[in-house]
Amino acid sequence: MVIKFLALAVSAAGVHLLDGLALAALVFGALVGWLGVRFYWLAVPAVGLANLAGMFYASSTGTGKTEGALGNFTMEVFVFSVLLGFAYLVGLWVRHVQFSRVEAKMRRDGNT
Repeated sequence: MVIKFLALAVSAAGVHLLDGLALAALVFGALVGWLGVRFYWLAVPAVGLANLAGMFYASSTGTGKTEGALGNFTMEVFVFSVLLGFAYLVGLWVRHVQFSRVEAKMRRDGNT
C-alpha cells in the first residue's frame, strides 16, 4: 500500500514537472535553502501550490489513478512538501559549498 502511494506521488510529481508547478516549488525551495531561511517557511508554499494544483485538476476528465490523485488535496500537499524539502536540501548544500570555497580561498590568501 505504501509503495502504491509513493508510486502515485512520483507520477503526480512528474505531471507537475510538465505543467510547471513543480518548477516553482523547486526554485522556491532551493532559494529558501540557499538563503538559509528556516525550513518551516516551506509550509505556506506547499499548501498554496497544492491548492492551485487542486484547482487546475478539479474537473479532470480522466478516470485513472493519477487523475484522481491530482485533484486530491492531501496527495498534492505531500507531493509539494517532498519537492520543496528536496530543493531546500539542495539549496543548503549549495550554500555550504559556496561558503567553504570562500573560506578556503581566504585561508590561501592569508585573510583569516
